[in-house]
Amino acid sequence: MNKKFILLLALCCFYTEGSQGTLDDKLKRGYWWGEKVEPIDKEAEEYPIPPPNPKTDELLKMHPSKLREMEEQYREYAIWVKTPEATRDYWTVVDAARRQARSFTALTAVTMLQNPELNARTQNPITNAGRAAKRQLRDNSVNKRLIEVRDDFALVMFTQPGCPYCELQRNTLKFFTEKHYWPYKEIDITRNPSLAERFNVTTTPVTILVKKDTDKWMNIAVGPESVPNIEDNAYRAVRLMSGETTPQQFYTPEYMDGGFFDPQPKGLSK
Repeated sequence: MNKKFILLLALCCFYTEGSQGTLDDKLKRGYWWGEKVEPIDKEAEEYPIPPPNPKTDELLKMHPSKLREMEEQYREYAIWVKTPEATRDYWTVVDAARRQARSFTALTAVTMLQNPELNARTQNPITNAGRAAKRQLRDNSVNKRLIEVRDDFALVMFTQPGCPYCELQRNTLKFFTEKHYWPYKEIDITRNPSLAERFNVTTTPVTILVKKDTDKWMNIAVGPESVPNIEDNAYRAVRLMSGETTPQQFYTPEYMDGGFFDPQPKGLSK
């Protein structure tokens, strides 16, 4: 009698512990004890199923950030399950995003026409004739200014023996000086190390612009450069060193002052 009682008590304890076990324990118990236990789809929990059949009219009312989240969710789900229905749902979301973008594009076109100060076309024409006119405006502005200040500024190129690019830069500067009548000088850094140190020159060729009778100077070329780049950088450096622009306006020519491409809008102090 005592042995039967002890065996019955052990079976009861085993049954109680099994009911509080892990998922694997429950599955075993369900198999052995006739209980139905639904398995957990861990992959489905990690990748939730999106709501089915999204409606375009509802999607168009969504915030763009929410729509982007939905697009990613539907795309990943469609790639995962690989069904026509899931693929259709994804492209429905994409279609709503496309329509939102199209609306914004149309609004932008209207806004640019109604607010010329926000329109790049005011100073950056896209037609061939307009671009030719812009180049002419640039050339006239740069050439005129470089000739006006030729008595106040000069170019200096630092060289050294064995410099592979110095001859190229020498020819470029020769063309520049003959065109704009600027004074020009070369300095060999091996013979003038103190000047090289003063202007922080450690490699060649380096071309600087100096303002006469002052201690103002500025690099305008490091290595060999083209004539147009030398002209542009000399023109910009003259404007900067003369206090007409700030470093943030280095790319802003006179004819674009206060315009679309000027980072300093009209009415703000420099």
